[in-house]
Amino acid sequence: MPIQITIDHFNRLVVGVGQGTLALQDLVGFGLEVVQAGVVPYGKIIDLTRATPAFSRQELLAFAQVVREMPTNAPRGPLAMVIDPKRGELARLFAGVEIAGRPANVFRSIHAARRWVNAQMHASRGEDDG
Repeated sequence: MPIQITIDHFNRLVVGVGQGTLALQDLVGFGLEVVQAGVVPYGKIIDLTRATPAFSRQELLAFAQVVREMPTNAPRGPLAMVIDPKRGELARLFAGVEIAGRPANVFRSIHAARRWVNAQMHASRGEDDG
């Protein structure tokens, strides 16, 4: 699969790294793996800097609608996508879709994405960084 997934249960974080040409089925596979592993509430970072989408805007919006309608037993964790700024229009589109209160954002670096996901996870648990 073009999205390699690592699940860090200690830090409640899922990291996906996309490479090559990504088909819509690859996004579906990523989502199914997250659901099957029971990590929907975890923070998620997907590095798409070395991936090229092979799906249209309309297909992505249809996928987002399916995700939106999929029932979950827990709140959805934040989603950060790391992109090449020259090719990130579909990631920005997906981040802007409202899906059950799930925060989503797009970043140029994995480090900024990780900081944001950590802050979102702390905020959702009512924790304080101080």
